[in-house]
Amino acid sequence: MARQYQPCIDSQVPSHIAKFTTFTADIDLRAQSGYPNHCPQRLILQNTTAGALNASVVDIAGHTTVVAIPANQSVTLDGAIATVAAATDDTVPAIYAFWWTDSATIINP
Repeated sequence: MARQYQPCIDSQVPSHIAKFTTFTADIDLRAQSGYPNHCPQRLILQNTTAGALNASVVDIAGHTTVVAIPANQSVTLDGAIATVAAATDDTVPAIYAFWWTDSATIINP
């Protein structure tokens, strides 16, 4: 079960990094096998296309935000993002999630 616990980003090097390149359903970032069961503390949305894209993300409190990603650029989100919504306007070519962990972190099986 996902928790609302979030360890602090206390170093420049994250403990876990995941890359998502295609998805047809929401990506629950707290339920990824082999990764912490809390939200990542940083998300990078990478656009490698010639046009601007939009992505919908849901924070830990359930608020949805549409993020504009300019052509051939990346957008970095710091904070507790729980889900990347599949109901986004566009398909984002690459999404990177970064988790920092501490001694209380639980890893999903």
